[in-house]
Amino acid sequence: MRSLFLASVAVLFSGLASAAELNVAFFNVESDHSERRTIGSQITRYYRDFQIDLWAFAEVWDDDWRREFVDDITKAHDRATREGIEFRTVFGETGGDNRLLVVYNPAKLEVLASQELAGLDIRRSNPAPLAIHFRLRGGPEFMFLVARLDRYREEAREQAAEGLNRWMTQQTLPVVVGGTFGFGWSTKDNGASREAGFDKLIGGDVLTWVRPSRVVATECGPARNVEDFIFVGGPARDWPIKTRVLSDAPNYCPDSDLTSSHRPLLARITYEDANAVLPVVAASPSTLPAGLPSADKQLDPATREEILRRIALIEAELAALKELLGVE
Repeated sequence: MRSLFLASVAVLFSGLASAAELNVAFFNVESDHSERRTIGSQITRYYRDFQIDLWAFAEVWDDDWRREFVDDITKAHDRATREGIEFRTVFGETGGDNRLLVVYNPAKLEVLASQELAGLDIRRSNPAPLAIHFRLRGGPEFMFLVARLDRYREEAREQAAEGLNRWMTQQTLPVVVGGTFGFGWSTKDNGASREAGFDKLIGGDVLTWVRPSRVVATECGPARNVEDFIFVGGPARDWPIKTRVLSDAPNYCPDSDLTSSHRPLLARITYEDANAVLPVVAASPSTLPAGLPSADKQLDPATREEILRRIALIEAELAALKELLGVE
């Protein structure tokens, strides 16, 4: 591991863009069946563990919940970085007490435009999907869409899926989609009994589901269904991206009156950051980069995941360098 890492970084040149990472989370907080401070504690823990820059929430009750979430995330970020940055929001206006909320780090992301796709909704109690045009500072522009489809009616979900599919065919930018879709994708049969809305959403190959590293039910209940998804479309399908289900331990369920019945999702997206410059690395084969354990130590799961994350970033940087050179 030591020599492989050093051999990789020693060939990097200064003046070239570096691979950077955007961590994105989606969480249906189910605010009509959960408690705000309990959810806030979960959010704080997820930020501490994964340094999430872009959050999407579904079923947000009101502006008090919005302010609480912003405060929790901002404080967690400041404790980790001491940057003094306040996270900003785009809060959907439709859905009553079942609204969509996006919280983002303005040091990393700039909002160019946002809109609710009200034409897709056939029931006023549902929030219209929320679409935001972001620019990553030093990176690409992309569309970020959050959705929470109808809870009860398959016909309504199917119609909304068809509308989102039509919307996708009009997009030219990379697209990242997160939401609770309710398609009944059962872990019992690997999705064989899923609703038609799933296939109508991705039809024509406009979207790809980024399957988590470990597929588990994202909603508590005997059906053991995946109801929450992250999709990518357009050029985003070529981005290095990995997803996982947070709180995937069996004891997350059943939920209580304090917690959501939905498990949150995390996506880690690697992109080229034009503002970051790769340093010239003077490496000694006898030293490890700071923070990595020596090879003779037993790795705990968190450390192992961090090492794998760093390897992914290095591999992305090497791929970018090879592309510049025109070599395979």
